[in-house]
Amino acid sequence: MKSILIAAILLGACLSARAEDLMLLGHVQRLTLEAAGIGTCRRQCPALITEHAGGPRTVCVSRNAACETMELKVGQSLVGEGGATRQFEAHGGEFGPFFYAVSVPVLVTEEAVSMHWAPVIEREGKQFVDPKRLWKFRGLSASVPGDGELVELDEVLARLGVRR
Repeated sequence: MKSILIAAILLGACLSARAEDLMLLGHVQRLTLEAAGIGTCRRQCPALITEHAGGPRTVCVSRNAACETMELKVGQSLVGEGGATRQFEAHGGEFGPFFYAVSVPVLVTEEAVSMHWAPVIEREGKQFVDPKRLWKFRGLSASVPGDGELVELDEVLARLGVRR
């Protein structure tokens, strides 16, 4: 009886995690960058360096320089319900912001702990995306060996088990 209860709990946890998975196609409406320690963007390291009497100094080093928010106007929900607009948050690091402004559609994937996005480029009536920017979705890889920089969006969606 105990193992049945544990299995039911684990199955419920897996199903609820899947219910939160999102894949949205839309347009960036607004980007917000907020410095660490300002407003709702918490500082990753304490402001003060701690010195211990007769001992070592404690120093915190972080590459998270800022908090970022991308507001997406949802055009199509491919997985999950995105609503009319959806906000995504990330931390900018030593290599600059995670999000950037684009005037083309974007594909956004979000699972329990990871979020990825990629611009969707339109050429000759077809949509293309860089699958390496999407990494994985639900354990399936968006890219395969031999992929070029851009792959047709429908092919990448098929790899991820998603239909339009």
